[in-house]
Amino acid sequence: PGTPASRTRTDRDPTRLATVVLLACAWGPPGVPTGEPGFVPGRSAAHRAASPDGAVRPAGFSVSGEPIALAPGEGAVQVALVDSSRGVAYFATWQSPAVVVKVDLATFARVGTLTLDPADGKVLSAVIDEVGNFAYFGTESYPGRLVKVDLATLTRVDALVLSAGEDPLTSGVIDTANGVAYFCSTKVGSPGLVVKIDLT
Repeated sequence: PGTPASRTRTDRDPTRLATVVLLACAWGPPGVPTGEPGFVPGRSAAHRAASPDGAVRPAGFSVSGEPIALAPGEGAVQVALVDSSRGVAYFATWQSPAVVVKVDLATFARVGTLTLDPADGKVLSAVIDEVGNFAYFGTESYPGRLVKVDLATLTRVDALVLSAGEDPLTSGVIDTANGVAYFCSTKVGSPGLVVKIDLT
């Protein structure tokens, strides 16, 4: 791979800008060993002790309406994005090829689906650009891929293949004002990486 400068693009495809090596990247909540029997990411021992079945039920929250059942062949949902200005949400499944399901939040009905390319692999993370009406999905492929989706037409636009070792893309954040996103590459037992992506 070349330097970030040599890999800069002039079109609107995402471009890798830089990588930061982290000293540590935890998989679970502080103080809870990931090897503990029954460990569930994001759910602490205190949370589990407070409820017989280990569920987290904050006061003031309740279920509203009937759930949407995904179609046969659509695996477990891994990531979700919401576009509040347009009243829609997007749910990506953890399977290969991954499926992105679009849901109208006013009617709580599915209104479209997109199946990504088999080479993209499973989706682990995603960010949304509500202004440009694009989503970027980070994958579990090796090396990692960042898949750009046009949400207006629900079509796959392109994919940026990262450098070897920049995988899998387990989380991401977006800075729409500056046109960049940051995706975290996390492997158990290895230093984490933060990859900066130029979205403009």
